[in-house]
Amino acid sequence: MRRFLFLSFALGLMNLSVSAGENVQARIQDLLAFVEDSGVTFIRNGTKHNATEAAKHMRKKRDHYQKDIRTPEDFIRLTATKSLVSGRKYQVVTREGKTLLAGDWLLAALGHLRAATPR
Repeated sequence: MRRFLFLSFALGLMNLSVSAGENVQARIQDLLAFVEDSGVTFIRNGTKHNATEAAKHMRKKRDHYQKDIRTPEDFIRLTATKSLVSGRKYQVVTREGKTLLAGDWLLAALGHLRAATPR
């Protein structure tokens, strides 16, 4: 039990350090704008959606998970990785035709956003 509590505490500290000094809500808005402007095809439960629809869906999930989102990584994990209903992983098809896991794609975008626009 102590090991579990220590691990939980350590992971919590890691999440805080990732976003220390970062305006989380502004960064989430950056991510949503990135998705909307990306031109990707978002595949959710086998159905294709455009980037605007993907961002709209992520906003709905953000509102649903609002109390659980403390970092941009939480936002990605809870809104952009898999279906709450089916458990199927979300995918994106880039403009170049490359199929990627949506969560991985958005984590990479987060890294680029952080490098380009510190918040």
